[in-house]
Amino acid sequence: MLEIVFNKVKRNFGYKDVLRELSFEVLTGDRMAIIGANGYGKTTALKIIAGEERIDSGLITMRSGATIGYLQQTNHKVNEDITVNDFIKTGQMECLKLENKLQELIKEIEAMKSSIKQLRDFGNRSGNEKFFKRVASIQKRLEKLDVIEKPTTTRALFLDFELKNRSGKDVITIEELSLTIGDRNLIEGGNINIYYGDKVCILGKNGTGKSTLLKAILGHLNLTIPLIQNDNIECLTKEIEITASKFKVGESVKIGYISQEISFEDENSSILKIFQDYCVGTETLRRTKLSRFRFIGEDVFKKVSSLSGGEGVKLRLACLMEQEVNCIVLDEPTNHIDIDTREVLEDALKDYKGTLIFVTHDRYFTNTLAKKIIAIEDGIVTTFVGNYDDYKDAQGQ
Repeated sequence: MLEIVFNKVKRNFGYKDVLRELSFEVLTGDRMAIIGANGYGKTTALKIIAGEERIDSGLITMRSGATIGYLQQTNHKVNEDITVNDFIKTGQMECLKLENKLQELIKEIEAMKSSIKQLRDFGNRSGNEKFFKRVASIQKRLEKLDVIEKPTTTRALFLDFELKNRSGKDVITIEELSLTIGDRNLIEGGNINIYYGDKVCILGKNGTGKSTLLKAILGHLNLTIPLIQNDNIECLTKEIEITASKFKVGESVKIGYISQEISFEDENSSILKIFQDYCVGTETLRRTKLSRFRFIGEDVFKKVSSLSGGEGVKLRLACLMEQEVNCIVLDEPTNHIDIDTREVLEDALKDYKGTLIFVTHDRYFTNTLAKKIIAIEDGIVTTFVGNYDDYKDAQGQ
């Protein structure tokens, strides 16, 4: 049964067609992934399905009585009076139904494989062609699960974090750190030492103070980095108190920072206007450099307010490459970027000779880059030399 049909759907945001004659069908029971580079309209297509975005032309049909559940890319405001427990319960039953359905599908696949084995055995013993016909029928159903090759991109992203002036040995020294948000004590008496050339992942569960710690480090340098990034998160609307007997960032340390939530001072500015504040040179030079991040031709005149999450990260990366920094700080850098961009970013950061400090829940990214883990758990800060797997092995997990 047809659940969703897109027929030559077009969506234009003024500067170009984000979707142009997009056509596809979703059948009952399908498990579909929409893939593509940043800015190619993946999220726009999902928002159209969810009824949050209109179309300019084309036709969309949905099965009568179909209901849509939509988990958005970024946090959005919810009822502030509802408790976390009640909020989770609203979707808990649906999750259980989906889990049960998944288990049924797995059992069905295993049963099909077992049937194929038995029918072949019966056919070989009896010589009856009917058994082999049934095997062929079941085999066709299994073969519908095609393996799709990884898509290739036509233009490679270029990243090279050039290090011109290194910092001193001691990059960040913090002693007897305490971090409190409202009435919650997140860190009590922690010590942190980060040295030049370290590649450090700050590890911990949500709400343990990882991102706030990053902002404290940046705030110590008198950078204009707001502690409150999202007023929908209740704990960040409360008073934040950070104390330490010693909190020192090396005098020669120059930090480049990309936050978890990408924003720009003037959302009505174009990509080119934002970039020219960082890149010295002619417009031709700036446009050439932006093309390495797949901002081609008229794309450079797009307003930054219209950028996808991944495009915003790419623009921030382009600006970061123009800064003479010797310490890069990244807060959840892989959240919005596509697979190809993540791989290029990983390679560039591997080769980076300066200091790298990052927060991420991406285990592969951590294993690839981290040489030191600073773990925050139950208010205790622990430093471990190695990557994520090394850390877990040491914890006996």
